[in-house]
Amino acid sequence: MRALGREFLMNNNKMIAMMLTMSMLAAAFAGCLGGEEEDDTPDWSISMASDVSADFVESAWDPIIPNLNADDMCDAIISAMTKTDEREQAVDFTRAYYTSSQAVIGGSGAASISAVADLNASGTTIGVQSGTTSDLYAQANLGAATISAYDDFPSVIAALNNGDVHYAMGDAPVLALEGTLMVTFSDENFGMAVQGDSSGELLGALNMAIGAMVDSGEYDIIFAANFDDPNTLADDTDADTATAY
Repeated sequence: MRALGREFLMNNNKMIAMMLTMSMLAAAFAGCLGGEEEDDTPDWSISMASDVSADFVESAWDPIIPNLNADDMCDAIISAMTKTDEREQAVDFTRAYYTSSQAVIGGSGAASISAVADLNASGTTIGVQSGTTSDLYAQANLGAATISAYDDFPSVIAALNNGDVHYAMGDAPVLALEGTLMVTFSDENFGMAVQGDSSGELLGALNMAIGAMVDSGEYDIIFAANFDDPNTLADDTDADTATAY
């Protein structure tokens, strides 16, 4: 198996630890190797393959899907990528492996808010990471505010700490490592992405691996070891949970 692409998120050790544990387990299943299966719908084996390994490479966020589809960098993306309608036009997603939400933290002296709509005001500056669902949500719903998009998440936090923006918007578990969450909103589901025109073998293997972890209770054990909040993983095996924006 070739590389699993991920964007490196500084200071996001809990999220990365969980995602790497899941992806390494997925890579350990024999089905990830593909092979000469005659059936159009392979009967994936649960048996472990000790000679299968996963390599992780880093990509900037904006070109991460083109890098996947170029077929010369990685076979899959595992990078806290929200399943969205737009992204599903370019890639195929696995079932959800994590359910998150958007959140907001404030800089020094920022006015308190009770809802994300409170940010939709002239004179309010919000920092987001370019190309993320935070960016998409802010552009679509907070037009009265000034939206400052940065290349990476550490730059968003640096801008907040330097007073360049009043608020930072992003994934709740990531922002919680940087400050007190003021509000949370818009539940989102993370999935691993593979090429949309692929044979489906890797997608089937990854779905099988995630399902095996959830069904066996191993997912709950990993979650409890890394997160304080209750496990709210959405079961989207029979439903489309892609975010519209």
